[in-house]
Amino acid sequence: MMTIYADREDPSWRVGWYDGDGVLRDFSEGYTLRVEFLSMRTERIMYTKTGGITGASELPNVVVAWAVGELAEFAGKRYKLRLVAKDTADRESVFREGNLPVIQVLPAPAA
Repeated sequence: MMTIYADREDPSWRVGWYDGDGVLRDFSEGYTLRVEFLSMRTERIMYTKTGGITGASELPNVVVAWAVGELAEFAGKRYKLRLVAKDTADRESVFREGNLPVIQVLPAPAA
C-alpha cells in the first residue's frame, strides 16, 4: 500500500509496466494515461487524475506526480488505483487489473 499526505508534496508513483510477454511497454508517445481512484468497497470511480502523468520508454515507464493539496478532500481514506493507458485507436489497458494497487491518503500532519 502506498501512503501520501493530502497537503504536502509526496514522492511520485513510479511504475514499471510490462506486457504479457514481459517486455517493458513504451508509453513515450501514442498513449493517454489516467489514474482512477476507486472506492475500496464498491470500486466506483471517486476521482480521475489526468494531469501530472508522464509516459516513457524506459523504467519507470509511467510516473504519476501528486500536486500539493490535490487529494485534500480524500484525506483519511484508502482507494484502489486503476492506471489506464489509452492508445490512439481508443483501446484501453489497465495496469495490474487483477490486483490493483491501494493508496491511503492521510491528513496533513500537525505542525
